[in-house]
Amino acid sequence: MNSKELTFLLIKVAGAALIVFSIIKLSQTVPYFFSEKYTLSEITILAVSNSIIPVVFGLLLMFFPSTISSKVIGKQDNTALNNEYMFELEQIALSVLGVYLLFITISDITAHAVYIIEANKMIASGKLPGTTAVLGPERYGLLFATGIEFIMSIWLIFGSKGMVKLIRNIRGRNTF
Repeated sequence: MNSKELTFLLIKVAGAALIVFSIIKLSQTVPYFFSEKYTLSEITILAVSNSIIPVVFGLLLMFFPSTISSKVIGKQDNTALNNEYMFELEQIALSVLGVYLLFITISDITAHAVYIIEANKMIASGKLPGTTAVLGPERYGLLFATGIEFIMSIWLIFGSKGMVKLIRNIRGRNTF
C-alpha cells in the first residue's frame, strides 16, 4: 500500500464516520417532535443544522476521496510508505479530525443560534411567563464548550504538524 492509497482509504473512512456521527446527532432532535412547544419548521431547522450539513460533507469525502487525496498529497510518486510519509499521514489524519470537529462545531453553533432566537420569540410573545433570561447556566456551559471545540478544530487543521511532533515527543521517538 502506498501513501495515496492509504490517504484514499482514510478519507473514505472519515466520510463514513462523519455520516454515522451526524445520524447519531440527528437522533437528539427526535424528542422535539413530541413536544408541543416547537413547530415543525423549528424542528426541521434544528434537524437540518445538526445533521444535513455534516452528512453532505461526509458524502463528499466518501464519493470523491481520490480528488481530495490528490489535493492533500499532491503529485507524488506512489512509492511504498516510509517514515516521511507516515509523518505526513499523521498530519493528514489530524487535519481531517480537525475538519470533522469544525463541521460539528458549525452545527452546534447553528443549534445554539436557533435556540436563542426561538427562546427570544417565546419570551416576547409571553409563552414563557416570568422568564426574562434567554440563556440558562447550562447554555453558557454549552456555548463555552462549543468555543473550545472551535479553537481545537482550528488548531488541528492548521497546527497538525506541531501536533504530530508533540505526540511523537510524548511517545519518546521521532519515528514509527
